[in-house]
Amino acid sequence: GTGCLPLAVKFNDLSAGQPDRWVWEAGDGRISTLREPSFLYLEPGEFTVKLTVYKGATDSAVAEKVAIVKVYQFPVVDFVADISEGCA
Repeated sequence: GTGCLPLAVKFNDLSAGQPDRWVWEAGDGRISTLREPSFLYLEPGEFTVKLTVYKGATDSAVAEKVAIVKVYQFPVVDFVADISEGCA
């Protein structure tokens, strides 16, 4: 996903094979073990989000998926005028 600050992103688990554990890495050091977490990004940048799913008590099945989240600085309005007063 992409967007301007602050950017709230909800991740949906579409994994096949009925995993029973999830580890989401937000790309900025945060980790969630929820099935479908949300992360609020407060800094601009490009973040590599990684989902690792597990099935079984001995991690007999492991799968990973990586995606990119791009967060942009919110635009700041500024301008100048060459003439600010005069006659019509």
